[in-house]
Amino acid sequence: MPENDETAVAAQIAGLADQLQAEAQPKKAMDDLAVRDLEQDIRLKNQYAVGLLLILGAQMIATDVLVYFYAALGRDWDIPSGVIQGWLAATVVQLIGVVLVVTRYLFPRRDLSSDSN
Repeated sequence: MPENDETAVAAQIAGLADQLQAEAQPKKAMDDLAVRDLEQDIRLKNQYAVGLLLILGAQMIATDVLVYFYAALGRDWDIPSGVIQGWLAATVVQLIGVVLVVTRYLFPRRDLSSDSN
């Protein structure tokens, strides 16, 4: 009789161990997915930021070259002040705009009140 009790207890323990292992596998899989999602998010954010900065740099260089050729070849450096003011203002606005967009994307606001609901 005691041998049957020991066998039954051992079978129960083995069953519980199998059940715990089966429950741990989906949690580990979900954790792995969360880590991969976070890694991909960081990689995409980095590519997005670098791409935007490269595009902005290329646009600024193209504008500088255009203004240079306009002044050197076309107008003999007699550029109206409105053109220079517009060019400088547009450059500043673009820089601020890109920095704000990239910063808000990379570092979104964390609203604490929405977490408690």
